Order: sequence, then C-alpha cells, then structure tokens
Amino acid sequence: MAIGVTLPICGTLNFDYYGAIVGVLAFLITVLMGYQIYTVINVKDELKEMKSLRDSLEQKLNEQKNAITAEYKQEFDYTLPLFVALSKQNMAEIVVNSLNVFARTKTGSWARGFAEQTLVLSILGMDESLFNKIADDVSPRISDKEIVAFYNIIIEKEKAGTFHDADDIRKRLNLLLSKATGLNNGENI
Repeated sequence: MAIGVTLPICGTLNFDYYGAIVGVLAFLITVLMGYQIYTVINVKDELKEMKSLRDSLEQKLNEQKNAITAEYKQEFDYTLPLFVALSKQNMAEIVVNSLNVFARTKTGSWARGFAEQTLVLSILGMDESLFNKIADDVSPRISDKEIVAFYNIIIEKEKAGTFHDADDIRKRLNLLLSKATGLNNGENI
C-alpha cells in the first residue's frame, strides 16, 4: 500500500502499482476462498463420519441396555416365586425357590445373592425337627445339582473366612441331599 501511495505510477515503466496490489489481493482472496470451500467440504465429511460413529455407538449401547434389561427381567422372573413364598411365609417353598434361583442365576447377580441370603437365614432359622419335616416335603422337588451348587459356595465362603455357621448349614444340606437323592443317608457330601 505504501508503495502504491508514494509511487502510484512509474513514469518510465508505465507500471500501475494499484493494479498490481489489486491483482495480488484478488489472488490471495481467491486462494483463501478456495481453502474455505475445501474446509467446509472436509468438515461435512468429518461430520458424516462422526454421525456414523455416534449411530454405531448408540446401537451398541442399546444392545447392551436390552441385554441387561433382559437379564434383570429373567432374574426377576426366576425370583418372583421366591417373593411369593416369602410373602406367604411358606418355608418349604422358600427353600425350594431359593435353591432354584441360586442354581439358575449367575455368580454376582442380585437374584443369586438374595437367594443365598434367604437360604442361609431360612435353614439356620429353623429348628431341627422343622427342617427334617421340610426336607421330607421338598426333597422330591429339588435336584442334587441345586444343593451341591449351594454347598460349594458355603465351602468357599468358609475357607475365605466370611461364613461362620458353615457346619450347621453343611449338616442340613447333607440331610437335604440324602433325602433328595435317596442315597448317602446323611453322610457328608
């Protein structure tokens, strides 16, 4: 600009500095506008990529949410008869349904933890004569696998030092197993 103001036209070369400045500025503006157009197109492509990534993450999240919801629904369906038995205070049904829920659910699930606590409290809360009567009643309706699965957890917790009434539970589970299988006559598993 300073050259254009001080030397607007060079007399010997017949050169117009204003024209040169306008030409250079026009070229720079053209380059900058081209770069701006390229950037807008590139941003649109990146936005499309981000949208497809968001859609795929949303789909995966929905799949996981549906799987978790289905798992909780299944656990609730397994546990519902136990809730009914608890509300009716039917000890035989509580034992049967607790063993069933315990055997059918995954380690760490809320339903398995609930069934485990219910079983322990139910078994320890009964006197021996009531337990013998209930064992006779429930033995045809439970499997040895259900009893052994619970028995193994009791052993693990006893070894870890987190369960202190294991002897009483083991004794009663042995009785229950012998009545359920018709074998073993109350001997240790």
